[in-house]
Amino acid sequence: MEEKLQAAYISEHFQVLQALRDTPEKKVLKVRSKSSGKVYLLREFQGDPSVYERLLPLRSPYLPEIFEVISDGDRVTVLE
Repeated sequence: MEEKLQAAYISEHFQVLQALRDTPEKKVLKVRSKSSGKVYLLREFQGDPSVYERLLPLRSPYLPEIFEVISDGDRVTVLE
């Protein structure tokens, strides 16, 4: 159920431009925000979100900028 809600949120707020990787374990999508027009990477995977949660407040030209980290059970979604 949570996965369906998450997919509905993504399709409501983002337009998928390209699937860069799509496997049962990992999905990487190039998406565009419907409200701002900005382009982001959306990662969905099974695993530990702690690395992305630590990157969330950091801003550096040498690190990806993380905008959102959502963890529900064993699935993690990261917007960068």
